[in-house]
Amino acid sequence: MDHPAVTALVVDDSNSFRQHLSNILRIELGFDSIIEAASADEAVEIIDSNKHNIEWIFSDWEMPGMTGGELLTHVRDRQDMIDVPFIMMTECEDTKAHSMAIEEGVTDFITKPFEPEDLVSKVFRLLGMMEVRRSPRFHLEAQCRLDIGFDESQQYSAEIINISKNGCLIRTSRFYADTGHVFDIGTIYIKPLGGGDEVVTNVEIVRMERDNKVKEHVLVALDFHEMDETNFKRLDGLISATEIRQKAMHH
Repeated sequence: MDHPAVTALVVDDSNSFRQHLSNILRIELGFDSIIEAASADEAVEIIDSNKHNIEWIFSDWEMPGMTGGELLTHVRDRQDMIDVPFIMMTECEDTKAHSMAIEEGVTDFITKPFEPEDLVSKVFRLLGMMEVRRSPRFHLEAQCRLDIGFDESQQYSAEIINISKNGCLIRTSRFYADTGHVFDIGTIYIKPLGGGDEVVTNVEIVRMERDNKVKEHVLVALDFHEMDETNFKRLDGLISATEIRQKAMHH
């Protein structure tokens, strides 16, 4: 890892698997501190003790007592842990469980058993996305309309919460069950309400979570995917104009 003192919480009812995963995190990824919990209930006690600065969580889904899904809900209900990467480990492709976890704000999934290089690749990929999200973001909801689609039959109108040159956060109605999952590729259309060229580009869904402000809606984080030069210039112009307006408002 590139930064010091990274602490991970590993939650699994199998002692041998916890040790195996902890070794991968420590040896292959350089995590400095690994905290183990044999159940989601124990994990909640560790989290709520506020004794540790937990920066990553790796949790099994099926465990005696509280499930990994319920642990995820507990974590996301804490304002100080909304952005903590949460990797859910499952033993099968459970569509219902995946949908629930996505709605609650899971960061990613990995299917057990997995090879160490699979987990290493996933963690580094997520680190890259986290770095991208540190780019300056701007609020465009009053100036633009956004539509997102996955095919001709599935188009959704959305509200832009914020946007950068790398991606955006939107609020939209829940997607149909057969599409609109994390890592799916879609197309967005950003239309300036005051006139100007439309920005059209592919996007990748990198995170979804429930919207506590608007019922039956979700918040969706998108990374721009293979944007061409023409649309990048249009987006850059849109963001630059917004940045100028926002700076003027503070003077």
